[in-house]
Amino acid sequence: MTTLFLTGGGLPGWIWDQVRAQLKEGSVVIQFPDGQGTLEEHAQLVIDAMPPGDEKVNLVAHSVSASVAAEVAARVPDRLDSVLLISSLLPQSGKSLVDVLPLVGPKLVGPQLVKTGLKLSEKRLRAMGPGVATVVLDKLVRETGTFSGKVLAEPIGAPSWPARRGYVLTTEDTAVPTSFQTRAAKRFDATVYSLDTGHLPMLTRAPDLARIIERFTS
Repeated sequence: MTTLFLTGGGLPGWIWDQVRAQLKEGSVVIQFPDGQGTLEEHAQLVIDAMPPGDEKVNLVAHSVSASVAAEVAARVPDRLDSVLLISSLLPQSGKSLVDVLPLVGPKLVGPQLVKTGLKLSEKRLRAMGPGVATVVLDKLVRETGTFSGKVLAEPIGAPSWPARRGYVLTTEDTAVPTSFQTRAAKRFDATVYSLDTGHLPMLTRAPDLARIIERFTS
């Protein structure tokens, strides 16, 4: 069964390479357009990457891409065997990511964020990768783009999630505090896995994350 990896926050698709190399089943990384596109268009990219026919897939969504997973689950729920969220924010139905982003709200910097999109600073990116080789972090800084402001602003609908739902909680996360993740996992009604690492476990704890994905999807 194919696993589709959804990359959030403008991060490059290669961040999943170490994890994917350790999986037994095939996988595909969905790379979203830099700073562009609506929630519906992002979801369509995921749907278009699914195998032909009615074969089900596993979705693994990181960070803000959970909203895209929700849109996919609203449109083609019969194609999903499982959904695993990692360090994710998940708004309630009718709410948007701007409503739940840490330290962001409609009366603060929300409107500007929607206009420009989400672009992670070099300082924040480097803080997310303790223990990651400097050459990898340098490449990450160069190649990280912008996550669409339209996707941040659009409210999610009413997804029909599959029965198998998981959440990887990163307990040393400086981007999405543990309390935010805990609320999202509870709202998602998921089996929770914990990793003592930051917001990029696919770089800092790739073997452990791969084992979690294998266990969850098998």
